[in-house]
Amino acid sequence: MVFITFIKTMGHMKESLVGNSLLDIPNTDETNEYVQVVKDVAGSIFGAGSDTTTVALEWFLLAMVMFSETEEKAQEELNKAIDQGRLPNSKIVPNSLISTH
Repeated sequence: MVFITFIKTMGHMKESLVGNSLLDIPNTDETNEYVQVVKDVAGSIFGAGSDTTTVALEWFLLAMVMFSETEEKAQEELNKAIDQGRLPNSKIVPNSLISTH
């Protein structure tokens, strides 16, 4: 089932490392092995990225717990930059990142 979905998706891929790798595979007896290697590498890259994100979030939460005065200062800066009732957008992010360093 997954393999059938994978084959259908191959026809609609945007340009990417995986897509280019799949398009460059020679049509030989070893094609299935090449496809499996590309899928395995893509899965490893995805897994590594999600692990990195998880660790970064864990460290952030730990820092907020350990340094509550910094969290309060950051919250005050966010409150000044964002009107009440509005969600933050990308326009304020660069300024808030610069102020922490």
